[in-house]
Amino acid sequence: MRMKHKLKWQIVLEISLILLSIGIYLLQYFIFHDAKNTLFYLFQDVAFLPLQVLLATLVINNLLIEKR
Repeated sequence: MRMKHKLKWQIVLEISLILLSIGIYLLQYFIFHDAKNTLFYLFQDVAFLPLQVLLATLVINNLLIEKR
């Protein structure tokens, strides 16, 4: 029962963050009316995502190791 509640919470968070991201990109498009730059920066962000995950994973791993 507890695992289902945790998964439900994570799914709600994931969907909320995705919708927030879409909303921010749409807002940027409606304010500046420049789809080319919006797509350029979207792909820049996606390109940097693996590095962000790597850095966050290393930091979290080090914090967990120190706590032991």
